Amino acid sequence: MYKSSSKQSDDSVFLMVGVIILAIFWRIRSALYRHLMIVEIVFSLLLVLGPISYKLIAGNKKTINTSNWNSISGLAFEDQVSEWLRLNGYIDIIKTEYFDQGIDIIASKSGILLGVQTKRSARPVGVAAVRAAVAGLKAYGCNQGMVVTNSSFTRAAIKLALSNGCQLVDGQKLKSSTAQLSNS
Repeated sequence: MYKSSSKQSDDSVFLMVGVIILAIFWRIRSALYRHLMIVEIVFSLLLVLGPISYKLIAGNKKTINTSNWNSISGLAFEDQVSEWLRLNGYIDIIKTEYFDQGIDIIASKSGILLGVQTKRSARPVGVAAVRAAVAGLKAYGCNQGMVVTNSSFTRAAIKLALSNGCQLVDGQKLKSSTAQLSNS
């Protein structure tokens, strides 16, 4: 699966807040000595349940940053596409291994298992990406293919995708649909 890059910073904040609260309780412990056991129990519960409740309240909100697609790595682009798929209602989103046999992400929606090839590129994406996606469908048991890029597609890639029923999502379509999802 994919992970939020801010997870470490969230955990660090919770740890710092916990340490500060512990220091305050330690400082006033003599005044609360007879109630110390209750205070320790309450503090322990706050320390354990605080981060959990925060994550439940705040949710696992991730954003898609369309402005940096030309400067991020291919793996970071895969993360962005995974989030885009999640926002579009896909579930069970799995990123494949590094030697992925043509499919970078597998996701399901309404009984359809989608195999996605992602290509972060400065130039138009050619037939090789479509060919890899179509070939990888069988290896992963997918029944529909998609190639997603931050760029555009060559005419030959579009023709091959049409003849194989492979969806193409170029940078322009990806950005416009991301903007629509953000506004809803």
